[in-house]
Amino acid sequence: MNLVTSSAITMSSREIAELVGATHDNVMKTVRGLIGKGVVFGNETPYKNKQNRQTYMEFILDFRNTMVVVSGYSAELRAKIIDRWQELEKVVAENASAIESRKVARLESSDLTDAIKRDRQTAGKELRPHNFSNEFDMINRIALGMTAKAFRAHHELDKAEPIRDHLSNLEIKCVEHLQRLNTSLIEINMPYESRKQHLNKVYLLRHKRGLIAEVLRIEQ
Repeated sequence: MNLVTSSAITMSSREIAELVGATHDNVMKTVRGLIGKGVVFGNETPYKNKQNRQTYMEFILDFRNTMVVVSGYSAELRAKIIDRWQELEKVVAENASAIESRKVARLESSDLTDAIKRDRQTAGKELRPHNFSNEFDMINRIALGMTAKAFRAHHELDKAEPIRDHLSNLEIKCVEHLQRLNTSLIEINMPYESRKQHLNKVYLLRHKRGLIAEVLRIEQ
């Protein structure tokens, strides 16, 4: 009922109606009247009702036009609109943060790969593909509860699609943190099983509680 992107926030006339306890027809009438007076700007946009799949019309409004539309309502109802708008702004900020974290996480992957290469070369051991997959699978199992392959299957993603584009902000931060830490532990020659135990402890101390709370909040 609302549109949230990294660059814009809008609110539909349907959501306005829901928040102020009015019928959508009445809100549409108000918007059309204000457009006729030249004080609100917007176009009617089609949408499909999920129940009967019929096409109806709505307005998609930016902050300025939304505030003009609800200016005639009570202070309590206007407060509901403002509170909802602030929630949408928070989502935009969190999405922007997640995008930045994904970029960093990809760079961290490169550092981890380099550390694995150096570790194998220093030990005079042959470098094989599973040396990389073992490390990344370990981190994903700790942070996400499953490997990247299992995550893609669970979420019906293409085999080549990066899973980080489908993680929450807290999951991104967890993966990012464990990648950095694992890179450092490899560089001091800590054995695999010892690193695994250490990363598990860090996950339990620093990340598990927040991730569980996030899941519960989403499921509410």
